Amino acid sequence: MERYQSWKWYDTVLIGILIIGFLICIIIIKDIITSIACLLLIAIVVSFFKKEINIAIAEKMIKKGKPEKALEYCDKVLKKDPNYIYALIKKGEIFESINNPKKALEFYNSAISKDPNNNIPWEKKGELLKSIGEDEKALEAFNKAENLKNKKIEKKLYYRIMKKIVKR
Repeated sequence: MERYQSWKWYDTVLIGILIIGFLICIIIIKDIITSIACLLLIAIVVSFFKKEINIAIAEKMIKKGKPEKALEYCDKVLKKDPNYIYALIKKGEIFESINNPKKALEFYNSAISKDPNNNIPWEKKGELLKSIGEDEKALEAFNKAENLKNKKIEKKLYYRIMKKIVKR
């Protein structure tokens, strides 16, 4: 399972804090060793979230009306990790945005085949099928997504209950 779906606001805050720390080390403390260590930490964090950053940039490119550029960012991720389902989902969204539902469906199905227990590609598939008038297939996809969501909720609840029982 992946870390999480996409770049979040708190990831930007983390990078900002690291950059501020770097600037403090350079300007105020004037400690080169600490500054280099901080810069290396920034590089490590950014490299750790490289996939999410590229998918977030692809999302921005879609909003700017540049689907070709968005596809490039997704392809960059898929070149390094062909099993990263969020890049596949994003490619499906891109093809939906340029009115190519057949290609979008291929990417949603590919994401489902790589991680059949993730509800997101099932939801996307359902939305796409509904939009093209395939209501029965859409309902099946939505039901599958709902079942997967419920399983995740049940699992979390089970672990919370067990954690409380064990603490007693």
